[in-house]
Amino acid sequence: MKLPHLSLRQYQWIGRLLSPVLMVWDAWRALRQSIYRPHRSERWARALPAAPRGKPLLWIHAISVGETQACAPLLLALLGAYPDHAVLLTHMTPTGRDTGRTLFANQIAAQRVVQCYLPYDIAGLAERFLTHFSPQCGVLMETEVWPHWVAACAARGVPLGLANGRLSEKSLHKALRFANLAGTTYGKLNFIAAQSNDDKSRFLHVCEREITVVGNMKFDVPINAAQLAAGQTFKQSLSHGLGRQVIALASTREGEEATLLAALKPWLAAQAKAPLVLLVPRHPKRSAELVGLLKAMDLSFAQRSSGQSLTADTQVYLGDTLGEMWFYYGASDLAIMGGGWANLGGQNLIEPCMAGCAVVLGPNMFNFATVTHAAVAEGAALQCTGLEDLIPSMETALAQQSVFAAAGQRFANKHAGSTARHLVLIEQALSTSS
Repeated sequence: MKLPHLSLRQYQWIGRLLSPVLMVWDAWRALRQSIYRPHRSERWARALPAAPRGKPLLWIHAISVGETQACAPLLLALLGAYPDHAVLLTHMTPTGRDTGRTLFANQIAAQRVVQCYLPYDIAGLAERFLTHFSPQCGVLMETEVWPHWVAACAARGVPLGLANGRLSEKSLHKALRFANLAGTTYGKLNFIAAQSNDDKSRFLHVCEREITVVGNMKFDVPINAAQLAAGQTFKQSLSHGLGRQVIALASTREGEEATLLAALKPWLAAQAKAPLVLLVPRHPKRSAELVGLLKAMDLSFAQRSSGQSLTADTQVYLGDTLGEMWFYYGASDLAIMGGGWANLGGQNLIEPCMAGCAVVLGPNMFNFATVTHAAVAEGAALQCTGLEDLIPSMETALAQQSVFAAAGQRFANKHAGSTARHLVLIEQALSTSS
């Protein structure tokens, strides 16, 4: 649908008209998937949690797992820079909320972080939310820009900016379908902090305004040293006891597991000492589906969530637990990243580089295009043009694992520092509103 002249007022009326349909859909989803039942009223700006008493709030919105992990360095930096404040951390997905609860458990216990679902982008809900929490400023992570929310903050004088902003070619084409509404919305933000010059160029196709290139905060995400060490210990036990390397299929998405395992199975069978395949889906709740797939493919496997032990005959270790990615990367010699083998835009390749894995990518990495180009150019990763390149790329990466690992860590260190640049923009936004 193309509505290039759609106005904010028309968008708001469409939202009001469709809200009964959204309420039915929301109830149906909660009935069908129990994970969506807790705190459901928050999505309608009801039964919102209490703000920490006596502490002004800085608000960060991180829609799901990736954005929540990416916001960690900024959230911790804000708590350090503003010791009398607390952070309101909002999400849209249960897995994002769970990730935030794990990452910031100490800060939540100390009442310096409070979590909530962000209400839907419907007139009246944003106003109730803003009245309840009265944040001093807001930061939207990466892509989550909703017209009514931006307008409501602007009307109340709440500074609102886009952090770690990215806009792929695919997202640009979608935005231009609603050119007037998108331009108005992006134009009302106090700042847009883009990850790269390419992102800046695409933002400028949507709105004529200042765009600041600050890099990618995912390079500043702190390593979970305990998990990484535990993963490395696990890998050493395999190497010493069974003499096996470990290949992670990391953050895989629907349909990719069958494709990748089918390509790997004959190669594994031909190896004198086949590597262990560590299968880590993007969404661990798909565990039962993947168990069925492994059985159907006649692959021997052990399941981490069930505490099953590995043997010399185990071909696949199913990493179906949430919040253990640093363990899985620490355990791996090579990470074959998911999301890029289907047309899904890829997954975050920075963390496996930081952890010292060799990295192989699929052809469809458009959500991480700038990072992918840099990683390949700097020798930190190999990108396949199609599935036919997988085995040769994988063999090259395994044969030169230490070379790729060292290049990956240099790559990660070189591009760090985005968080400090974000802090400057937030401080400027706060000073203009006071």
